[in-house]
Amino acid sequence: MTKLPADLPENWKQGQTVSPNGTEVGLTEQHGYNYLMKQVNATQKEVNGIQDALPDVAKQTTVAEINQKIGTEGDADTQPTVFGRVAQVKNAMGEKLAELLTKATGMDGKIGTSADDKNADSIFGKMAAIKKDVESGVVYVPSDNIRKTIISREVSDTGKNYSMTFLGYFYAKRTGFVKLTASTKSTSGNIYIDGRHGGVDRDMRLPYFGKGRNKMLQVSDVIETNESTRWNFSTILTGKHSTTFIKAQAILPVQKDTLYLFAMRADGSGNVAMCNNFTISYDEVDGDSL
Repeated sequence: MTKLPADLPENWKQGQTVSPNGTEVGLTEQHGYNYLMKQVNATQKEVNGIQDALPDVAKQTTVAEINQKIGTEGDADTQPTVFGRVAQVKNAMGEKLAELLTKATGMDGKIGTSADDKNADSIFGKMAAIKKDVESGVVYVPSDNIRKTIISREVSDTGKNYSMTFLGYFYAKRTGFVKLTASTKSTSGNIYIDGRHGGVDRDMRLPYFGKGRNKMLQVSDVIETNESTRWNFSTILTGKHSTTFIKAQAILPVQKDTLYLFAMRADGSGNVAMCNNFTISYDEVDGDSL
């Protein structure tokens, strides 16, 4: 039997995102859902391979001994039988999958169900909205063509608890997906770029903040605790700790005629996060051609 790698990650942290390959959200390949399913399939193949090997075993032992090694379907995972090993594998994979789903905060809610409509805050909801717009024309698709530069100078966040530093905004004229690319570094921890959408009002202005709500957001403005909570930002891109600027990327689903705001925060008090470039890249294509 081929030795399985047993290298599924056990160091998930609050707020990390599950993705198909892991690397789209700044994690390793082992964090990806596809990698997990690959290991499940490999385990099943190894179990199936046991039956293929039984004819050779039969040449060296009796039927009774073979049956004893196979065991029965009710064997516990502690039994030294084929069914015991299958039970052991099933239990181990079940525990790891349950642990993964638990640590990936709110994953079930984020995925939603196929019955979700275009207004639901879930992946299926966003797919429904995109499908509706695809049926009526042009959509955004991720590419390397930079269509908007949010910032091109160094901006920093001091890591004050629950505060964020405003980076800029993007107004989506189409529905689809865009690629976010950020160049970041930090003194000690991760860097999080959070986003929120501002509704579907084509003429919507940037929000006001501060005492009396009398100041419009500008690049480098600090959004304090009560403001960040009120606006309900969520993490859309994570930059790993590095003392030199490195790139991090993420794919963001967007909806037509919607304003998206972006802000940066540091991982924990005392960490200083910096970003010196943040861009949005996409192409416009006819939805019927996809």
